[in-house]
Amino acid sequence: MLRCIVKGNGLYHINNIVETNNLVSISSGYSIGSYDVSCLSGNITLHRALDGASYEGIGKGAINIEHLPTLYDDIGAFGNPAVTVDAP
Repeated sequence: MLRCIVKGNGLYHINNIVETNNLVSISSGYSIGSYDVSCLSGNITLHRALDGASYEGIGKGAINIEHLPTLYDDIGAFGNPAVTVDAP
């Protein structure tokens, strides 16, 4: 997000939840995720991703999350605090 701002591209607008999430991320300097719980399944856990692990990022294809702290639901990996995705 900061790269978009520095380049003068601004931020994309989706809804108030995303706007609040972006404000917290920019203000704190930490990548913060917000997730639609209706799209998640079962228990949510945070643990280190295994060797060779990846997941499909929004607009980015496969993202390497090997050995990084990662959020999982019963279907698989869905979030990672160390990965950022730039706006299109």
